[in-house]
Amino acid sequence: MRRVMFLIIFIVLLVGCEKSNKISDAYGNFECDEVVLSSETFGILENFGVIEGENVEKNQQLAVVDTTDNYLRKKELEEQLKLLSTKYQKAESDRSILATELDKANRDVTTHQALYEKEALALEILQNYQHKQTLLQKQYSGSRLNLVLIDAEINQMTIKLEQINRELAKCYVKAPIDGTVLTKFVQAGELVTVGKPILKLANLSQTYLKAFVSETQLSEIALNQEVTVVYDGADGLREVPGKISFISSKAEFTPKTIQTRDERANLVYAIKVSLEYDDSIKIGMPAEVSFARK
Repeated sequence: MRRVMFLIIFIVLLVGCEKSNKISDAYGNFECDEVVLSSETFGILENFGVIEGENVEKNQQLAVVDTTDNYLRKKELEEQLKLLSTKYQKAESDRSILATELDKANRDVTTHQALYEKEALALEILQNYQHKQTLLQKQYSGSRLNLVLIDAEINQMTIKLEQINRELAKCYVKAPIDGTVLTKFVQAGELVTVGKPILKLANLSQTYLKAFVSETQLSEIALNQEVTVVYDGADGLREVPGKISFISSKAEFTPKTIQTRDERANLVYAIKVSLEYDDSIKIGMPAEVSFARK
């Protein structure tokens, strides 16, 4: 009986040693696509209350750069636009009055022309009506040009208002994705400039393993190939299934932190292995990959 128990223990230890000594095909680290949000304008950073590690939603407002100057400029443009609109309405009203007066002047000239032809009216009186008609015609034509010029000013002011609205929108920093705040580069109250990084986001649910393979291993792998990813867990080594989602077409020098299976290879190819979300996996953790072989 004791011999049987000893034999069972020996077999278990042997299997365990073989499993722990299994050589993986590639090594790498868990990564995630990160998004660095930068300031699009110049000013004091306000309302920057998010904290590192906080989960945020797409289009959620994360910070505000001082909007005072842009807001005042917008109010000024809006008042100018109102003034131009009033000016346009008055010009239309004046043109309508001129149209009425010109219509009456045309009728007067027609009537007095007939009287002059019957020799019932002096030429001087007819000429006075014709002069008034000519003057009104010029004023009516000029009123049309005045409307066109005011309308052009309104269009220009509208474009300026759209531009200032765009500048105001730049003051509001919003999350472009659902994700987690990884790093805050500045704090509320600091002066930020155009292009200055404010914070870094990442969608941790889309973590992947970036590993490296040698040229001789390329023939062993393919896109969408199922592989096994091994990493250190709290209770020992953990294995999770993965799938190769990217294979680099260009070789690069072996990173100093990576030891490939073939240590003589100076150049390696990067691959990405996608896997299901696991909250025990953290960015930067090392892992190994074993390719499934037929």
